[in-house]
Amino acid sequence: MPELRPSNRAFHGIGHGIMRSLGTATTRMPLAPGLFLNFDFDVVDHDVPVIFGLKHHRDLKCSSNEWENTFTHHPSGTVAPLIFLKEGNGPGGHLYIQWSTNDMLFTKEELRKLHTQFGHPSTDALINILKKAKPDNVNPSVRRTLQGIADRCAPCQTWAPRSARFRVSFPMDNITFNHELKWMSCLSTETQYYTLLIEEPDTRLLNLWTI
Repeated sequence: MPELRPSNRAFHGIGHGIMRSLGTATTRMPLAPGLFLNFDFDVVDHDVPVIFGLKHHRDLKCSSNEWENTFTHHPSGTVAPLIFLKEGNGPGGHLYIQWSTNDMLFTKEELRKLHTQFGHPSTDALINILKKAKPDNVNPSVRRTLQGIADRCAPCQTWAPRSARFRVSFPMDNITFNHELKWMSCLSTETQYYTLLIEEPDTRLLNLWTI
């Protein structure tokens, strides 16, 4: 349950009755991966959905199209479907927006800040921290996003442990070793040592000797 704050309105008219406000809370409505709309609403002691009113539309630059049953967030250009549900046997009803409980409940920027503030931990380590703090908000989508952040993080890629296996990729399929060699030698007048550099163009392998 979100934290309740004192409300500016003591009562609300709902349907045919008047309900006392229990307080104001803030909710986060997911529209697309990493995109949320935060808005305030009043909580009443009655089983009613959260109402996204005209003031919310204006403040967050959104619009609802009752002909096409769509909800548009204009700053991002995101369009979400709306569902029309009738009330009883009459013609009236309401438009609803529904989201899956599998949606990621953090923004990418929030996860990127957490990744940096906790000292660039591994994905598993940060997932464990989030599970202890907000277990209901952690799902596979959060893990995938954190892994993508780590894969694109310059400090993580620079200081991450490297594989002990040596791997080499060749530029072509048909390679003949030592088919062609290029070499260069030079003599140091100070030490009287020869330095010999040999390159194999096909594999781009270099060998350096000092004689």
